[in-house]
Amino acid sequence: MPKLLQADKYSVLWNEIRVCEKKIETEVVPWMRIALQAYIGDRALDVESNSLDVVLNDVFPIVQQKLPFLFYRNPKAFVKPRRKYVWVTKRNPVTGEKEKIRIDGVKLAKTTQDALNWDLHETGFEEEMDKISLDLSLFPYTYLWQGYTGNWGMRQDETMFIKDERIFQRRIRPDLFLWDTEGVNEEEWRWVGFKRLVHLEDVLDDPRYSSEKSKLEGKTGFGEAIRSKSLTGQGADSRPLVFSDLLDTDYKQSVQAKRVWLYEIWEKAGLKDRLKNKRGKVYVFAEEITKPLFEDDWPVEQEGFPGEIFKINPLNDSVPGVPDPKTYISLSDEKQIETNLILKMLKQTSNYSLIINGTKFDEADVDKFVSGQVKVLISNGPLQQGDVTTVTPGSVPAAAFQVVANTDLQ
Repeated sequence: MPKLLQADKYSVLWNEIRVCEKKIETEVVPWMRIALQAYIGDRALDVESNSLDVVLNDVFPIVQQKLPFLFYRNPKAFVKPRRKYVWVTKRNPVTGEKEKIRIDGVKLAKTTQDALNWDLHETGFEEEMDKISLDLSLFPYTYLWQGYTGNWGMRQDETMFIKDERIFQRRIRPDLFLWDTEGVNEEEWRWVGFKRLVHLEDVLDDPRYSSEKSKLEGKTGFGEAIRSKSLTGQGADSRPLVFSDLLDTDYKQSVQAKRVWLYEIWEKAGLKDRLKNKRGKVYVFAEEITKPLFEDDWPVEQEGFPGEIFKINPLNDSVPGVPDPKTYISLSDEKQIETNLILKMLKQTSNYSLIINGTKFDEADVDKFVSGQVKVLISNGPLQQGDVTTVTPGSVPAAAFQVVANTDLQ
C-alpha cells in the first residue's frame, strides 16, 4: 500500500470551507431567495398568461401569525428556589476573612432571576431572538453565536480583576454560517465558523493580524447587482445595475473602496491534542491567502462550540432542515393562480358586446356609447329585430369560488 501524504492543516480547512460554501450555494441560498420574495410579495409565478391581476401574499400573514409562538417577545429567565436556605461564602468586611452565611433561598432565587434578566437585556439577547424567530419562519436553519470578551488578570493579593467585560449574542445569517459538512450534527462537527465582508483598510490597520495581510488586494465594494422589477415580475431590466459602476475611477483604485472576505473558524482539538489536554484553535483566514491572519488557542475551556443552531423542521442526518414555507407555498401559488383566473373570467362575463346596425345610429353616438360617455343610444328610425344584439360570453361556475374558499393554508 503506498504511503499516504500528510496534507497541510491549513489546506485541509480551506478545502472543507470551499465544500461548505458550495453546499450552501446550491442547497440553502436558492430557497432563501424564494422565501424572501414570497414574504415581501415579490415572487413571480410561471403562468401561461404571464401576468397577474392580483398578487396575493399569503406567506407574510402566516409568518407574522406564527412568530409570537416561537419565542417569547420578551424572553425572560425564571429561577425557582430548591431549598429554603442556602449557605454561601462571603468575605467579612471587618476581618477580611471568608465566612459562610445562611441566605433565604427565595430571596436568592429572586435576586439571581433579576440579574439574569438584566443581563439578557444588556447583551442584546431579546433583539437577536427576534431575528432568530424570523429566520426560523423562512429559512432551513439559523445560528446564534455566543461569546464573552474582556480583560482579566490577578492582583498581587491573589484576587481577580475583570475590565471591559461583555457577553454578546449575535445572529449569524444562514448563508454566512459555515460548518464541517462531514458531520450531520453538532457532536460530529470538527469545526464551525462564519464569514464576513470587511473593509480592507480595517484589516491592514488591525495589529492582531499577521504580516500575511500585506498580500491582500481586496475587491471593489458595492458589487451587488440589482434589477428593477415590479411585484408581478414584469418589466425586469435586461441589464442589471451594479452599484460599483456608480463609483469614480480614483475611488475604485483606493484602499477605502476595497473589501475582503474574512473567515473565522473555531476548530476542536484533535485526538492527539485532547490526550494532552490542549484546547482547540481559532483561525481567521482571508479569501486570497491560504495561511491564517490570526491563530490562537480557544480563550477558555468549553464543551462544544460557541453557539447553537436552530431549526423549526429538523431532518435526520441533515444540517439544513425543511423551511417552513416550503410546506404550504405550493398551496399559496395554486390559490393565487385560481383567484386570478376567476377574476379574468369575471371580467370577460361582465363585458357585454353589442352588435349595432350602423344605418340606424349616428357614428358619433356609437363611439360615445362604446367609450362610456353616454348610456343611451337613440336610433334614427324604427328598430327591427337584429339591429341591436347583446352577446354574453358566459358565466363563472360556482364551483370555482368554492375551490378558492376551501384553500386553507393554515
